[in-house]
Amino acid sequence: MRPLVYEQTRFSPRVIFDAGNGVFEMEGTLMLEDNKVFFQTINRWWRIYQQSPNPQTKIVCKLNYYTLATDNFLMQWLYVLKDIPNVELIWYYNPDDWEMQEYATTYQSNYSFVKLKEEKVR
Repeated sequence: MRPLVYEQTRFSPRVIFDAGNGVFEMEGTLMLEDNKVFFQTINRWWRIYQQSPNPQTKIVCKLNYYTLATDNFLMQWLYVLKDIPNVELIWYYNPDDWEMQEYATTYQSNYSFVKLKEEKVR
């Protein structure tokens, strides 16, 4: 399976989803004008990955900021991830950002595979 890699920009996160090396990371800011295209590509990649996943899948998500419009797309992504066996999503949030913590807590309450970690996110 080919890796999905996006370089970080001012408005989009760095994404590395590499099943062959067991690296699954999303880090940065998510303020795109068109979240739909971004997440369609991500969800398509994960649906293909679902067909033959690694024995363990650990995803690291360090989003320092995203817009309210992005929240719905993140929930759709989590919905896709829920069907992958032995998946764990480590969701980092800044300790001084109550809004991002609130979103993360909502994700965790809806999906047991989401684990929260309080740490400075750049």
